[in-house]
Amino acid sequence: MMSSITKRTWITTIAVAGLAINAAHAQSKTSNTSTTSVKKSVGQQILDNTSVSYFGFFIGAPVSDPFSSKTPAVGKQYYTDGSEIGLENQLTVSYKINPTLSASLNPVFKISPSATRYGMIASFARLASSSVYNKGNFNVGADLRFYPGITNDMQRNHERMTWRSDQDFSYKVPSSRLTAGVTTSLRYHNYLVDSPVKDYRIKAIPNVQYQIANNLSAGLAYEMALTHIRNTAGVPAGTVEEYQEWTFLEPSITWNITENVMFNPYVDLYTGDKVTGETAQLGAVFMWKMM
Repeated sequence: MMSSITKRTWITTIAVAGLAINAAHAQSKTSNTSTTSVKKSVGQQILDNTSVSYFGFFIGAPVSDPFSSKTPAVGKQYYTDGSEIGLENQLTVSYKINPTLSASLNPVFKISPSATRYGMIASFARLASSSVYNKGNFNVGADLRFYPGITNDMQRNHERMTWRSDQDFSYKVPSSRLTAGVTTSLRYHNYLVDSPVKDYRIKAIPNVQYQIANNLSAGLAYEMALTHIRNTAGVPAGTVEEYQEWTFLEPSITWNITENVMFNPYVDLYTGDKVTGETAQLGAVFMWKMM
């Protein structure tokens, strides 16, 4: 469960945001005519540039046993290690700074079937650009994320903070429905203690998307990742490897049900060993833009 400090932190953030919006409306009503029009215009602009979205990330069971309450037991270096399936619930409150740049707060909560793991998990503030560079059919997007060490899972790991930077390179093939690209990611963890834990992770994800219809596309991605484990010098040989790596193949479908609702089921095929139904994992992403 969340600590009282964590609850107060997020409740205070939401309360301050709400008071700021209410204050803007109150001022616009009580000012003189010329000032009122200016205040109202600024308040309306803030509302017009603010959006609220829900993301649900379902972390599922093996393909061979889709109704199991456990994820595939592939290994701790992967995203799945035989622990409980779960649903990560992310609320994104975003403000559009300009047509391509936005800033957002993203609290994340996870729930599992037994409800023993319910609570806020690593949540983040994000600065994102949908187009850092664009020329013709080629586009580069990027984002920067900051995770403060205030959630229970980060505090259990003695994490002070985490930084993450993603870059998305894409090219739309002319006169076709195909888009090809690669996403790169660098994640750095900063700790309060010295122990053999991961301190950075690098990923590269080549991918292709084929537009089947206006609201439906099929995708294929191949993730390659390398994690560094620090302070392994004094650890007995064979206990912890200094570097851990993994790869998996991910076929997916993206269905834009409406302009504000998206559903993205996928299968992760872990390729470090023989691909089987026991190690292949089901998953899905659901998005609802609420305002």
